[in-house]
Amino acid sequence: MRQIFVFILFFLNSITSFTQKVSFSDSLDFSILTISPGKELYSVFGHTAIRLIDYKNGHDFVFNYGTFDFQTKGFYFKFALGRLDYQLSVERFEDLFQMCSFENRTLIEQKLNLSTEQKMGLLFALIENYRPENRYYRYKFFTDNCATRVRDILTQNISGFHWNNLSKVDSSKTFRQLYRPYLNSMPWILNGIELLLGPMADKIAGYDVMFLPDKLKVALEYASISNVPVVIGEKKLYAAIPSSVNNPFFTPVLFAFFLLVVAIGIEWMPKFRSFFDNIFFTLVGFLGFFILILSSISAHSELHSNLVAGLFSPLLLLWIWFNEYKKKLLVLYSSLFLISGFIILSLFLTQDINSFTYITIFVVLIRIASNIVSIKFNKNIWFLIFNKIGLK
Repeated sequence: MRQIFVFILFFLNSITSFTQKVSFSDSLDFSILTISPGKELYSVFGHTAIRLIDYKNGHDFVFNYGTFDFQTKGFYFKFALGRLDYQLSVERFEDLFQMCSFENRTLIEQKLNLSTEQKMGLLFALIENYRPENRYYRYKFFTDNCATRVRDILTQNISGFHWNNLSKVDSSKTFRQLYRPYLNSMPWILNGIELLLGPMADKIAGYDVMFLPDKLKVALEYASISNVPVVIGEKKLYAAIPSSVNNPFFTPVLFAFFLLVVAIGIEWMPKFRSFFDNIFFTLVGFLGFFILILSSISAHSELHSNLVAGLFSPLLLLWIWFNEYKKKLLVLYSSLFLISGFIILSLFLTQDINSFTYITIFVVLIRIASNIVSIKFNKNIWFLIFNKIGLK
């Protein structure tokens, strides 16, 4: 076998802002880098990358599939619509290490047990991926991200590569069960994500359990190439300094219970009741309308067919625009029918609805019922209920 398998020239155009020609020898080592979760939302699930060391030429590069440009026009809008491109970039390992140190994130390396031929095949695949026409891809939270891209390039370009014992990596759990622990300290962010995700989040992850960098790392520990373990060594290159996590006291569930108390108590404050309902119905209707539009037009399949859009009736947006009682009653009855229908539907479809949503919907139903009674009978709903059960 030749000492030099390949002499490759290509340009590195990376986030480290350097451009130079690079040649590779056959004296290579590949490893998988796993970075622990960070504090920012985009880093809260951790990160995966591929490290390439060329001992003869003194190269130490990281191939990073998780690069995106915050300066992209309409960044968050494109992200929500599933039209934001991620890309493969290349950076010096030293820069990645400094980032982990600065952000206090643990960095773990798993060295891969590859033959020279397998290393060359993986190198060719990475270079092919890095071509300008190939380096960009559409990010998918569960199925196409920095971790799944690393999983796929290993699987597709190393003959005999096999993932074993995925059941030990929680492959039988749903996507929702898998991502929730990462957001326990961010209940408001978790609740926002829960509102937007549809029933796909409640599918069994299976092979795609490796969408999480931590799970990919564990899966690699069981993986093999022709019955030989693919990982021949694991090393912690940087250990994060432990820090305390302060969970917020005022959580979405607590806020929902606060709304419940207000929704009941507001009946005895007629001066504020109309103002509260105008604001509350408008916000609920807008949220339902927003979720409906997003689940309909987003390229993210994770957001499709979201039952929450119906539970937060978009029809309530019309409430504030109608002054006639007949039209207001039409909005109330239509919303009551829509919400009730979706509650029944949720019993048969596999979409996990969280506590905040259920409590908030209960608040919506209370305010709808209160306004129906107020308009039709000019009575306080609680007065009627207490009178009916013999309490005055």
